[in-house]
Amino acid sequence: MKKAKILFIEDSTDLQEAVAISLSKEYEIHAAVDAEAALLMFDKVHYDLLIVDLGLPKMSGYKLCTIIRSQEKNSQVPIIIYSGSIDVEDKLMGFSLGANDYFAKPGDLRELKARIQIQLKKSNNNPVDRQILEIAPFQLNLITQSIYLKRDGSKKLMDLSSLEFRVLHFFMTHIDRVVSREQLLDQVWGNSRHVNDRSVDALISKLRHKLGDMSGLIQSVHGTGYRFINPSLITNDQFSVKKAG
Repeated sequence: MKKAKILFIEDSTDLQEAVAISLSKEYEIHAAVDAEAALLMFDKVHYDLLIVDLGLPKMSGYKLCTIIRSQEKNSQVPIIIYSGSIDVEDKLMGFSLGANDYFAKPGDLRELKARIQIQLKKSNNNPVDRQILEIAPFQLNLITQSIYLKRDGSKKLMDLSSLEFRVLHFFMTHIDRVVSREQLLDQVWGNSRHVNDRSVDALISKLRHKLGDMSGLIQSVHGTGYRFINPSLITNDQFSVKKAG
């Protein structure tokens, strides 16, 4: 069976070697010491997953994530941030730039291996030919992580953050189902345990604001979480329905 290719971007050669030894039995590991070298390698080889250190020389891991996510052909490759920082703001910044997971080093490499397996499984279950999701009046492009609103004969790009996109995508794949805050935390923030229910509620509030007269599509379910009602069953004059309490 062909091994998945992983690009590990880390300026510590000792850490590169330790991770490579741990993972090489299951995966084909390539390494780069900085972001510039990683981008050159990324242009020549298809990688199934990236492991990115934040504190890289010259160009930060944040900037590298931004560049990769801006390239349509690479926008869906899983990215695991591997950093010595456990600061919540660093984690949230990483997720907002499109990282799929965040793992604090040195950590237990068995846990890193488990996280890699999860991300590769998710990636394999989302082939490119199913990356367009259309539920009127929304059209989601999972490759570019963009959402268009199609109404009155026009198509408008919605200005959503990466986290807002993930929430709306999750809602649209769970229409008319009650979704708990814990589910949203798991799906949107992944394995981060430094966010809580307030983080979910704050993000939902921002998303509702951006939905404008369609904010009522996201209904609050007291004591549980939220429900996203099917937008295709609502007429234009019903979009401004008040949010359910």
